[in-house]
Amino acid sequence: MAANKKEPKGVRLDHISKIYKDPKTGKDFYAVHDVALDIEPGSFVTLLGPSGCGKTTTLRMIAGFESPDEGEIYLGGEPINELTPNKRDTAMVFQSYALFPHYNVFDNVAYGLRLRKVPKDEIQERVTNILKLVELSDMEQRMTNQLSGGQQQRVALARALVVEPGVLLFDEPLSNLDAKLRVQMRTEIRRIQQALGITAIYVTHDQSEAMAISDNIILMKGGVIAQMGSPTEIYYHPNSEFVADFILTVRMPDHDPVIRKITSEITNVGHKLLHGLNTASFLADADHLAFFADIDDRSDTEHRAHRSCKSRNSSAVFEESQVVRKEVHCEMLSLFLDE
Repeated sequence: MAANKKEPKGVRLDHISKIYKDPKTGKDFYAVHDVALDIEPGSFVTLLGPSGCGKTTTLRMIAGFESPDEGEIYLGGEPINELTPNKRDTAMVFQSYALFPHYNVFDNVAYGLRLRKVPKDEIQERVTNILKLVELSDMEQRMTNQLSGGQQQRVALARALVVEPGVLLFDEPLSNLDAKLRVQMRTEIRRIQQALGITAIYVTHDQSEAMAISDNIILMKGGVIAQMGSPTEIYYHPNSEFVADFILTVRMPDHDPVIRKITSEITNVGHKLLHGLNTASFLADADHLAFFADIDDRSDTEHRAHRSCKSRNSSAVFEESQVVRKEVHCEMLSLFLDE
């Protein structure tokens, strides 16, 4: 397995802002406003939020594709505002993969090393090692059009990793993959990041994806940070209605006897369901949550149940079942009160 030769670097955003001009009104507006945060070396941090929240603009400023109009960005303690993207100790994995169609897998991965004038024998060693890490060792001579979507994503990841950046940046890298492959690839990305100990900053709008792979989540809205914390902190302790709704979390009032009865019943049903099932099989059958509600139109409830289950392990779904969508509770009300 390849080993990252560099120490991972931290990232600090010191009250950065990005201002654009609205083409319709001609007025300036903040795409990102006064964002301040510290990202620890070796951590996996996700910028999460709806479209237009400023997460991608923030990532592009770290990468050097955009310049902050206010504030300073520090990489490993050094200011980098004035550095061009190729001078920053970062590498980006793009949403579109950005592979060269006329190069084979080996040459795609080796491209950055050749630009840096790395000796041929070292290129051979580093590319071979990184292809082994991403499990593409037997495909180095294939052209990119002969690869599946997941394999193309691995090539893009290998190309970013082989230059041994201090920080690895991801711009919604899994959005072009189908749902099953997204789950597989996010697990692989997390495995590789942990194996190398590299600092990773990941942009997504997918809540379950952020919950599954992140050490910390930075949830954004309207160009500002709505909440920062671990997945557990944000899921169980949202600091606003927006955060609670976006993470699909609602805390039920403890004093309500009806809600307490429903919560108890959900817990009992959940433990019965979990008996004899492993985590993987439970997550694959997460729509059982909707089945227990015995409702006619289950599509929305199933969707919410799947999103909730994917962001937590199977036991926690029911052991902490006081955190459930209000809509699901209401639909379950008549069922449980009749028993």
